[in-house]
Amino acid sequence: MMDHYQESRGAAEFVSPPRQRWERGDKVTKRQRRDTNLLTIVAAICFLLLSAAPAFAQGCAMCYSNASGSTKDGQKAISKAVIVLLVPPLGFMTIGMGMAVRYSRKRDEEVSNVTDESGEL
Repeated sequence: MMDHYQESRGAAEFVSPPRQRWERGDKVTKRQRRDTNLLTIVAAICFLLLSAAPAFAQGCAMCYSNASGSTKDGQKAISKAVIVLLVPPLGFMTIGMGMAVRYSRKRDEEVSNVTDESGEL
């Protein structure tokens, strides 16, 4: 912290530390933004694939043999149960993501309207 102060007329005056590119207002090129977005997407996909590895073990032999040994009605019931258990979380996630996208677009429009009216942010 000491290096951000400098002497001025006998009193220590605070001098702000160097700022990051985005703080200085430097423009980021489309290529830099695209590369950053691509890297983020690749990292997210890798994380999801690696974190889902334990779930692949759920297709165990005992479950498969138990399901295949049941009657046709039992197999249909298991198939329907899987769908019934899948629909609510999928619906909640879809609605949640839709609301998040809608809110973010609305917020971005409000910010751009304020910026357009005042000329500054």
